[in-house]
Amino acid sequence: MKIEQIQNNFIDFNGRLPNIKINDTRQIPHLKCAICGKEMLTFNEFQATLNKTLLGANKFLKSKELESYQSQNVFAMLVDLAKHHPKTPISILIQDPKFQKNIKKLSIQEQKTLNDIIELSKTKTKNSKQVIKQLLKLQPLFDKNMQEVISILEVYSLRYPDQTFSEILHKPEIIKYHKENVKIESLKYKTLQNKAQRNFLSIAKHLHLEELHNFNTLYTNILKIITIPHSTNQVRFEMLLNTFEKYKRVATNLDPKILKKISTAIQKFPIENFSTSQKILSMVSKNDANIIENLLSYLQVSFEHVIPKSRQGSKDKGNGICLHMICNKNRGVLPYTLINRIYPDFQSNLQKQINTVISYIKGGRLLTYEEYPQQIKKTMLYATHQNIRINIKKYLKYQAQKAKQKLEKEQQNLTLRSEKLEKTKQEINQAEVLLNQLKEKIQLLRQKEHNDIIKYKQAKTNCFNMKNEYQKTLKAIKKDK
Repeated sequence: MKIEQIQNNFIDFNGRLPNIKINDTRQIPHLKCAICGKEMLTFNEFQATLNKTLLGANKFLKSKELESYQSQNVFAMLVDLAKHHPKTPISILIQDPKFQKNIKKLSIQEQKTLNDIIELSKTKTKNSKQVIKQLLKLQPLFDKNMQEVISILEVYSLRYPDQTFSEILHKPEIIKYHKENVKIESLKYKTLQNKAQRNFLSIAKHLHLEELHNFNTLYTNILKIITIPHSTNQVRFEMLLNTFEKYKRVATNLDPKILKKISTAIQKFPIENFSTSQKILSMVSKNDANIIENLLSYLQVSFEHVIPKSRQGSKDKGNGICLHMICNKNRGVLPYTLINRIYPDFQSNLQKQINTVISYIKGGRLLTYEEYPQQIKKTMLYATHQNIRINIKKYLKYQAQKAKQKLEKEQQNLTLRSEKLEKTKQEINQAEVLLNQLKEKIQLLRQKEHNDIIKYKQAKTNCFNMKNEYQKTLKAIKKDK
């Protein structure tokens, strides 16, 4: 494989299916998330994007961390390899077949040294100015919170273009700024939360003693919901409404005016707990490549169990759809009826995803998935109590047409085999006639053989007797002399 092919292992196509064979929906290039409708990154796309941010071989080999290796044979090999592709990362260069053969000739210690250099190269990225170009291409695919994080990184790349993001985020002034921001955001959030709690709990004085238990349960559930990690504002808001609806079903005797007060009080709870500064600080401890990997992981495709594993959902493909990692975390174990309410385009996005999968099945590109559309439709109907129905009518017609064509082909084959069988039977009949004739001939020949044997034995006996008689005659003549 050429270095260019390895480096640009990012499948791109316009309208036509790529010329690949895959056995997992997560390998479909440019597949869109069933929840948010945005493109997801396959493992290959994830790795290809990461590779584009890694430091080129030439610059990496000049880094100070490698000074202790410069006198070694392995280092000289890498320098020679980098001459032909100076901008290609070391981790890609070493995949060259010729270099792989040379690796086998190295001693165990030299191979260990080579692995150390390769692992180090995987942590080094280009400067922020170059890396941000790759991230900005993908920025529209991120959710609103992560788009803000990318925007902050863009500002830093403009201010420190020649430094890597790891170097930038380690700057004391940047750490200090974001720590202060986190304190302010945390204080603001706690202030709003305390105010909302006091407002909510003040309603308790209007309740009867027997109504306080359900009210306290509602309050506990609200606190759990607003502090759920990896969840969007929309999800928390709908979960709060859903919790209130459940509360109304048990608080049947409550005054409508008090119910309205409770509803208003619930809506005053703060549901925004994502902090861009906290996210920036979480990346301070990471190396350059880990920072990029962490950001890209939000866009990576994942297998979403429609019926969660916690509720005995199977790992079978018929129980799965594809979601962004972050959308998968946001969904958690929320029922899809609630997801459908939070994301009004969910059913439409899901249908588009299934249509893409079907196009790969029909194109012969996605193997062992022929029954998937029927399976996922059945699973989704069960999981949503018949509320979300995937349209696979065209696919079923396609399958029926395909089955019809196979049937016609097999019928033609059956006719052909029937004709051949009939011909073979005729040949057998003809052979049996010849065989019977041969059997009769053999029987006659055996009878003739039997007669001939009798005559042979008779002739042999006569010959023996005549020989004895002849010898007697010779003896008689001899005596007579």
